[in-house]
Amino acid sequence: MGLIKQTLKTAAITVAAGIVYIGSLWAIEEIPARYSEPIHSESQLVQMIQEERAKIDPKNKLTIEGELVTEYAARCDKTGENKYRVKLGGSNMNRSILRHELYHILDGHLEGHDDMSTAGKVIDYLFRCEPQAAIYQTTGLKL
Repeated sequence: MGLIKQTLKTAAITVAAGIVYIGSLWAIEEIPARYSEPIHSESQLVQMIQEERAKIDPKNKLTIEGELVTEYAARCDKTGENKYRVKLGGSNMNRSILRHELYHILDGHLEGHDDMSTAGKVIDYLFRCEPQAAIYQTTGLKL
């Protein structure tokens, strides 16, 4: 087989494997979210944050705020020293997605990326942080 054919075949296999991997991550996260307890108000969100963070790391001293937004959202951000915010919106306003985002915060996934290249950050996110949060979201296992 020629070099170009072999390269194209390898590229096709790599793309197919990437699609299967991303699709599997999506399914692991999406299926439990569809059957999860919905969040209807910010006060309910605050209560769930306290309940779920105690399950992940009961001794943490972080300040974690929650915000419900109108647009489709599921993200967490560092807003200051030991301060974080979880934003949920659209169909992502449920306990399952909240558990996922809190795991990112409480397991330190938002820390220690300052010295990484952009490619390093993407690889760390896709192959370490996101699978860990997805597994916790679905099973409650802390890796």
